[in-house]
Amino acid sequence: MYLEGIVAPQNYQLALKWYLKAAEQDDADAQRKVGNIHCKGLGVPQDQAKGMEWYLKAAKQGDAPAQCKVAILYSTGDGVTKDYKHAAKWYRKSAEQGYAPAQRSLGNLYRKGDGGVSIDYTKAMQWFLKASGQGNAQAQADIGTLHYSGLGVPQNYEVAKDWYLRAAEQGNTTAQFQLGYMHESGVGTPQDYSQAYRWYCKAAEQGNGRILSAMLDLGGFYYHGEGGTLQNFSRAMRWFTQAAEDHVSAEAQYNIGTMHHQGHGVIHNFETALEWYQKAAAQGHTSAQYSIGLLYLNGEGVTQDFVMAMEWFLKSADQGSPSAQIAVGNMYFHGLGVSHSYHHALEWYIKAAGQGCAAAQSNIGIMFFNGLGVRQDQREAIQWLTRAAKGSDASAQRYLERASSLDQQQSE
Repeated sequence: MYLEGIVAPQNYQLALKWYLKAAEQDDADAQRKVGNIHCKGLGVPQDQAKGMEWYLKAAKQGDAPAQCKVAILYSTGDGVTKDYKHAAKWYRKSAEQGYAPAQRSLGNLYRKGDGGVSIDYTKAMQWFLKASGQGNAQAQADIGTLHYSGLGVPQNYEVAKDWYLRAAEQGNTTAQFQLGYMHESGVGTPQDYSQAYRWYCKAAEQGNGRILSAMLDLGGFYYHGEGGTLQNFSRAMRWFTQAAEDHVSAEAQYNIGTMHHQGHGVIHNFETALEWYQKAAAQGHTSAQYSIGLLYLNGEGVTQDFVMAMEWFLKSADQGSPSAQIAVGNMYFHGLGVSHSYHHALEWYIKAAGQGCAAAQSNIGIMFFNGLGVRQDQREAIQWLTRAAKGSDASAQRYLERASSLDQQQSE
């Protein structure tokens, strides 16, 4: 009641208090809700690691939604070291209990070949169908994409269209966008620009005023070639520009800056990239702040300036960006723009490592391995390097091989 504001006024602190009482008595539903509060930062500082602890308590009791939450955090590396195999394990536990979001996610693992599973479109389709049978719109869109692309089934645009329609009528933007594209291109249906416009508008408006979100989604679909569409940087730029101009969207401004930075669909131009990054950074966009730092660090579009680079990295790092936290650590490590300090470097690496960042974990391991600013400690080094290696960090893997080789030499 206190969490949703039903009957009683919304009060996250009171909600947490009462959920904790139940959670400490092993109530799985309460444990999951405590996890939600910490992960979302509802009335408390956002702490995904603490959220993961509570999700695991509920998940180990067989709570299917909590098992799915655990899988999501393992797949994203939020609050825990990224581990696709563990993600797949927990998705499966949840999916086998009939939880539709997990069934859809497990199908997606089989479609992409993530989580230690081989690509298997037949199994992907089986899990998508299970989720779809419970009305999961994203699974219906995924089925449409398999038919559209001929993955595991004969390519059939008409069947794809039928599945996209089911998902689109539930408000799925992927499906709405794809229907717009099919009508615009005349694929699987007679070319009909009025229908294309209709579905593009539904995708953009989402039926509930989420115009900006849909614009960014559509720009992202074209930028990455998602949702069964071909990559098209020009169309991505059009949607991002509209979002930036109509809604002064920091995310859109950042995306436009990235496209100029990378030369995607436009002439490569660091100066223009900087202008757009600055607009987004002025709104507190952490990735834009970090990107400005990179431009100053590398002297791209500006005179190389390590002090300015450090200033921008700190802006982003103070907002919790693990990439920026590593960058700040590196600046201290190498003495760029600040006095050389292994101690401060380690502090920032630990901040990023606490968010499951493999590169930061690797850097900490290397410092202990070589005794840089800390007492040399092979055991501590191997612990950090092993965590990083699970996140596929190449440097950590090389150092572990080196440590193994040294052990063999010493034992001979």
